[in-house]
Amino acid sequence: MDNYSNSDLVITLDYPIDQIEAVSYNDEGGHLNLVVKTKSGAAKVETNQISINNSGSAADVCFMLGDEALLGASASMVDQGNWVLITPSEVNKTWAKSTIFDPDAPFSEIFTFLLPMIGLNLDIDSGKNLLIGLRVATQSFSVNVSPETFEAGAICLRATQPGENASAPVETMPIENIEKSGNLLSGTNKPNPTPSA
Repeated sequence: MDNYSNSDLVITLDYPIDQIEAVSYNDEGGHLNLVVKTKSGAAKVETNQISINNSGSAADVCFMLGDEALLGASASMVDQGNWVLITPSEVNKTWAKSTIFDPDAPFSEIFTFLLPMIGLNLDIDSGKNLLIGLRVATQSFSVNVSPETFEAGAICLRATQPGENASAPVETMPIENIEKSGNLLSGTNKPNPTPSA
């Protein structure tokens, strides 16, 4: 999308998003029908929970992954808004308010660390999506990996655990809480064997 229009239609549901199974559309009867399927046992969406607005909104910040030239005619979208360029190549783009350059890290690894830095928490869906991105970019953590790649994978996997029963990251949990909760790390506590000649 290369512009933001006040004629855009925005439909907002005042409904718990974790109770929505899927959102789809069809054109039955020659009309556009948006279909919101709730999870089994969830309350139905009431009419008073739906609001419709004709308004567009510009994002506070936009991210460009790689070279905007690959977007072809849509590349002009970078002329509007606040853009952060994330790139594996050392380049200087005048339209970018900031550039994150890393020749080795996959984009999904960078985003895993970047999102909390800008005040956004990973939810289950974003954790899953970033984890899939990490697995694809590293061929299931077998190439192009670093300690940070595995750390990003752990953060994403942790984010996919539903509910309050998900364990807090070990590095932020005081040792006395780990001992009390029984969340002990498995292992033998034995040193690695010393190789012999």
